[in-house]
Amino acid sequence: PTVALTAAVAAMKVFLIYDEASAPQSAHHKLAITLPATWLEQSVDKVKDAFVGAYNKKFPDAPLDGAGMVLQIKDDSPFTHTDMRILRETDTPARVLADKGEVRLGRRPEAKGGGAA
Repeated sequence: PTVALTAAVAAMKVFLIYDEASAPQSAHHKLAITLPATWLEQSVDKVKDAFVGAYNKKFPDAPLDGAGMVLQIKDDSPFTHTDMRILRETDTPARVLADKGEVRLGRRPEAKGGGAA
């Protein structure tokens, strides 16, 4: 008989933070979200969308545009030149997020180079 592995996977709690330097202090927001086990193998974009939705409900006069935002986590790798790692659509919470870890929401960086759109 096969054993369902999903039952062994517990939910994960993460702290989402929006504290862009360009945003006024009053617009900064921190939210603890418990991710259901079913979200852990889905795109981190689902987590981003949940936070943006909650933020926009709380701050309807200054909504965020989720499409122009990215999630970022602390990058402790000695091989990078930055202290934050931008998460991609293909990343999943199970692979890149830590339980009780901090995740920051920031503006999507401008594309570098002079390529045509």
